[in-house]
Amino acid sequence: MDRWKLFLLALLSVSIIWAKEPYRAGEGWQPTGQPIYLGGYLSLLTDFRDGSQTIAVDELALMLYGEYDRWGFMSELETVAPYARTFGEGAGETVHAHLHLERLYATYYIDDDSELTAGKFFSEVGFWNIAPINVLRSTTSDPHYIARMFPNTTTGLLYRQYLPGGTLSLTLQHNRGLDETFNNFNTKRHYAIAFSTDSGAGELKSGGGWFEDAAGRRSFYATLAYRANLEACSLTAESALRRSVEAGAWYYDVYAQAVWHMRPRHDLIARFEAYEDDSSVPMDRSAVFGYTYRPYVYMAIKGEMTLRERKPDRLLFSFSMMF
Repeated sequence: MDRWKLFLLALLSVSIIWAKEPYRAGEGWQPTGQPIYLGGYLSLLTDFRDGSQTIAVDELALMLYGEYDRWGFMSELETVAPYARTFGEGAGETVHAHLHLERLYATYYIDDDSELTAGKFFSEVGFWNIAPINVLRSTTSDPHYIARMFPNTTTGLLYRQYLPGGTLSLTLQHNRGLDETFNNFNTKRHYAIAFSTDSGAGELKSGGGWFEDAAGRRSFYATLAYRANLEACSLTAESALRRSVEAGAWYYDVYAQAVWHMRPRHDLIARFEAYEDDSSVPMDRSAVFGYTYRPYVYMAIKGEMTLRERKPDRLLFSFSMMF
């Protein structure tokens, strides 16, 4: 895996040095006259909970992506929580310099109605999982929904077929994966199907799959999600059900979120969630209330409070941007 990371890092460095086109904030560099771009994103946060405060560089990533003729590609290197300083209880400093391979894939556009992706990509599940970059989300914190129900990323093949009534997606993984530990499940098998339809009033997504981790533990899952973008607000609801074969247990997660567009660039957010799974806190309910200000399309300043039934409450502020 280190060879892939070194190759991508060298490619990104060369692209910066030889970039001929001017830099455009939020859109990255265009190294040549071709539609190929070098960019990335950054997230800074301060986290108050349980008698302590943490100030951290939460995410730092570089991306090289583009399209040419009937081909498209994406490569992304990320370091998670490269620096954090905690004050109060558990005071200390941590530094993580390890680079992870978040995504590396190529897409071939077969025709106007179908395409095939090969490599490591975000699993085609719901809405939140396929847009995990902080600045693109309504809140800095993720719903627990994406933590323990299905693999966040897949290394393999993704086939999409655009039909008159919606989009059909088929996923196939039969390998240990690229940077396999940089995933919520260390999977070696993942097979899934998903279907989405947009009625104009809202988009509905459903799907299901089976996966096996490196230790041989197997699970089935099913998901259902709905999203509507209205003039004054946006509504999102997602749910998942997972069956662990070895544990012989059923797990679930469901959340609903509303975003009120108070005025241009200013949003108020409320999210409610309940889950039961095999995580360290196996059952919880939570409510998130937040505010997001976007001075530019590629930049966000967020504040949010999370109230939880079985975990410490949390106050979180962040600054994030794409570059």
